[in-house]
Amino acid sequence: MHSFFTPLRKPFLFLFALIFSTSLSFGQAWHPGKKIVASDRTTLGAFGNAVSVSGNYAVIGAFDDDGSGDGKTVLASAGAAYLFYNDNGTWVQVKKIYPPTRARGDFFGRSVCIKDDYMIIGSECQTDVNDQNPIQGAGAAYLYAKDQGGPGNWGFVKKITSPNRQYREYFGSDAAIEGDHIVAGAYYEARTYVLEKNAGGVNNWGVVATLFPQAGNSFNSFGGRVAISGEYVVVSAYSDDNSGTGPALQHSGSAYIFKQGQGGTNNWGLVKKITAPVIMESATFGSAISIDGDHLVVGAPNEMIKTESTTEYVVGAAYLFSKNNGGADQWGLQKKLTADLRLRASFGASVAIKGSSIAVGGYAENLDYKNENPVETAGAAWVFSENRGGIGNWGQTSKITAPDRHEGEVFGNAIALNETQIIVGSQSERDGAPYSLTSPGAAYSFSLEAALPVTLARFGARKLENQAELSWTTTEETNSSHFEIQRSADGRNWVTLQNIPAANESHVVKPYNASDKAPLAGLNLYRLKMVDNDGTFAFSKIEALTFDGVQNALFYPNPATDRLQLSNALLKNTASLKLLDQTGKSVFETSRPTAIIQTGHISAGLYILQITRKDGTVTSSLVAIDN
Repeated sequence: MHSFFTPLRKPFLFLFALIFSTSLSFGQAWHPGKKIVASDRTTLGAFGNAVSVSGNYAVIGAFDDDGSGDGKTVLASAGAAYLFYNDNGTWVQVKKIYPPTRARGDFFGRSVCIKDDYMIIGSECQTDVNDQNPIQGAGAAYLYAKDQGGPGNWGFVKKITSPNRQYREYFGSDAAIEGDHIVAGAYYEARTYVLEKNAGGVNNWGVVATLFPQAGNSFNSFGGRVAISGEYVVVSAYSDDNSGTGPALQHSGSAYIFKQGQGGTNNWGLVKKITAPVIMESATFGSAISIDGDHLVVGAPNEMIKTESTTEYVVGAAYLFSKNNGGADQWGLQKKLTADLRLRASFGASVAIKGSSIAVGGYAENLDYKNENPVETAGAAWVFSENRGGIGNWGQTSKITAPDRHEGEVFGNAIALNETQIIVGSQSERDGAPYSLTSPGAAYSFSLEAALPVTLARFGARKLENQAELSWTTTEETNSSHFEIQRSADGRNWVTLQNIPAANESHVVKPYNASDKAPLAGLNLYRLKMVDNDGTFAFSKIEALTFDGVQNALFYPNPATDRLQLSNALLKNTASLKLLDQTGKSVFETSRPTAIIQTGHISAGLYILQITRKDGTVTSSLVAIDN
């Protein structure tokens, strides 16, 4: 085989890769990617204090940046943000973002959020509105859009401020955007604002709602954290005082769920106030929130546990709420998320949810991903997956830490998640420098890679008279459900022929067999789909067999050089012929089939000869061209 394929100058990526390689699954194994740092790294930047990811773009805040790294006028804590693009697994810096006007102590980049073609960056201590009427700590948020100012450019759209600016309101302490809506908190005034595109004019972003906590709950940090998904807005009040079985417990924390249309058309009304099921003093429930569809995650990083000796330890927790748990729109508690934690791990200081994955940061955790090698406040993050440990259960699948851990780097102070990437902030990262050196900060990416539900030692296919005999062997099975035997004529469209029960748990060599008693005329491609009990799966390599029959496509030579000779049996009752390359593109086709296809001008590679009969049936065969 090696000598046969050596002279083929162009890779036949499609079928060749399918047949001679193993496809991978969508398991829950998160693997370290690249360390993400600013191109102009300087000390005291707090790069990584806030992170957000959407598609192939990520934005990272550096609220303490002073501009010295790229020659700007040095303004202490003016702040900045960095935009990165995921180029085949490597996060490449696109640009460093400043507000149109910088000022000392603005904390631009304190919060960041990117969603599709928009990005919002908070500057909670910004003092001026349109460079006039200064009010200390009033705050602002800055909107940017893709293709603003040119194709591919992320340009400035608008500076957004509170309609009721107050001294130390801290508008923009957190901000989020989705679709045509922006949510911006002003936690010191206990207010949150909802803005809508085209409100007040075409392409204008105007305030359409002002959200408040329940009466008597001012100065509770309402608006310190905000999130939006569809018609729901969530606002946390992590300093809220709530009553358990007795008097109000200070800083126990809460979160408020608002819904568009609740209480009237276009009104954003309160659906529910939620707290931890057991209210604890100083738990700061709501220090982090994230909502995606029907699920909401709330962090409580200062929640305590009691040991048998009644000693209390602060370790933290996170809580998962589901929209219809307990009734329609009830947002009932589904699960409390915890991990094997140590004293003051701050588990729940950051949270993110996307689809069937939840990520929880604990910046004060000391142990690495193996729960070994203690390093003071190096930090960690934990990943939970739906249906892990049972249908409907959210179980822990991974613990992740920085590959280069050092004391005080607070990995996990911020976290973001999409379908295939986790971005974790480490705002005090110092690249191994002495602890006394002011830290520039960093972020770390982790990618979702395949994890096979079984260890497949062998998969093979052979012809036995007029049927295909398939056999495979596993050496390890954990939580395995079944095997699906799949067949295809073209490598694109697959059908399941049989389901074979798996062993569920096995630690010995275990053989399996199946057969296809009615293979297709011509090319038959076979593969295994190996399915776990929780729905994750993997594919085996592909095996190819060719069968003769009444409609068999007979041709020679194979591989062909300057021509491919077709037999009369093939041409009989044939309506059309196509020769397709590995991308599915036709390199030859005719509706008047002839006995010879000239191949001297066709690039070397692997092709599909597709024959359409006059009765509409289609058969395919594999052809190699070596010229």
